Parts: sequence; structure tokens; C-alpha cells
Amino acid sequence: MLDDVREGFAAALVYLGYDINTTDEAQLQEAKDALIRAKPGLAGYDSDTFEDLLASGENLMAHGWNGDFLVAQEENENIAYTVPEEGGVIWVDNICIPSSATPEEKLAGEMFINFLLRPEIGALLSEFNYYASPNAASEEMLDEEFLSDPTVYPPPEVLERLQFITPVGESESLYQRLWDEIKSAPVP
Repeated sequence: MLDDVREGFAAALVYLGYDINTTDEAQLQEAKDALIRAKPGLAGYDSDTFEDLLASGENLMAHGWNGDFLVAQEENENIAYTVPEEGGVIWVDNICIPSSATPEEKLAGEMFINFLLRPEIGALLSEFNYYASPNAASEEMLDEEFLSDPTVYPPPEVLERLQFITPVGESESLYQRLWDEIKSAPVP
């Protein structure tokens, strides 16, 4: 399972039929209990090497991101990616320049962002990491096979079952405390 407080809770909350951004303490406690009950079936919590463990056959199943699974498929064609019937998380990567950046760092950051936004670079990046491009001009350079891959570009009926993780304000500390309790709880 991903070692990520919000992704971990999202899996349990979706399973329980709740909004992944709930701040209801009773729902979060119920999700915590479900995650503790799931511990005997977990190899561990990992957000960095889950795809390698899956590709090698050390793990039979993993909770993770679509692009990582598609990279792992290059090593092990028996790997498949699916979104649970109940739904899951739709995620996005972000890039930003910190407000504390020096003028030189700000310029370098802007140059890097402009580089990534070049259509040919965006297309190459998507082909490398198997993630959908947010750049329509880049999509024009991608093969139809890539653009029609439901693992990369989920169809509308799958998108309807996905939720974005959004900030939950002061409840972030509650999520973190409960996640720490989950990870430190003995295996039932």
C-alpha cells in the first residue's frame, strides 16, 4: 500500500462509501479501523518501489499510480492496472516556483516550466512516464494507441468514479495522527 496518508485513507474511504476528503472524525476512525484490519495482507507501506516489487513477482498486488504500473509492465507483461469498481483517486502532478526563490532561481524555474510545456517535450515526457499530458499541443504528437489507452486516459465511466484529493485544512493533522496510529498498530 502506498505510504501516503491521503492515498491510504482514500482507499479505505472509497471502500466504505465515503468522500475521500471527509473531515468527519467518525468516518475517519472507521477508515482507520479498516486499514488496521487490512494490515495482515500487506507486505508494507511503500511509495517508491512498489512497481519493482510487483514486476519481480515479490508482491502479487499493489496500490499505486497508473504510470508506475505501465513502466513495470515493460519488465513483466502479466501486470495489469485497474481502478476498483468503487472508484479511487484521480491525481495530478504539479510544478511551482516557491515564493522564496531568488530572481535567478525564479528565472531558472520559469525556463524549466517553459521547456516542459514545449509540445514535443511534453509528448516525450508522456511516452516516457506513461502519464496523460495536460498539454493539448503535446497530445497532437502522441500516437492514437497511447491516447486511446484507458490506463493512461480513463474513459468517462471510470472518471466518474474518481475523486480529487483536496486540502482538508485543520483536519490534515487528524489524518496524520490516525495514519501514524495505523502504521504503528500491531498486525491483528
